[in-house]
Amino acid sequence: MGVGVHLDKALRAGDYLQIASFRWSVDGHGPGEGYARIERVEHIPSADGLLNPEADGLLTMMARGQTTAAVFCQGMPGPLLLRCGGHRVADAIHAQRLAWDETNPTWPPGEPLWFRDTTEPADAHHSRTEAAGPEPLPAPLGA
Repeated sequence: MGVGVHLDKALRAGDYLQIASFRWSVDGHGPGEGYARIERVEHIPSADGLLNPEADGLLTMMARGQTTAAVFCQGMPGPLLLRCGGHRVADAIHAQRLAWDETNPTWPPGEPLWFRDTTEPADAHHSRTEAAGPEPLPAPLGA
């Protein structure tokens, strides 16, 4: 399984976002472990309402006035607010997991938007040449 990096504004429903680091174990981590399927994306036009007005750190100052991406991932109890910049996404996930994830959403489409003045991205981002979502891998041995 390979990994790609996409800008926060380029993430779309169907991508598998890295949400956790890999665990240390004798047999290693399983393919796709630590990645969650993005089921919905909302772009918040300004992060100012989400930031501490008294904070003066470099990253906070850079975030002021920037669009913030809120992603709703399968199995997560609420949205993740992403920092600006690149985020790791899986470029291949086992076909069985893809099928299960698509038929068992946590955040079904068509629900009202969570944040005021947000928009859902309607088309592909100019930085991406491929469609959103990973390629299916064959079933693992013994599955």
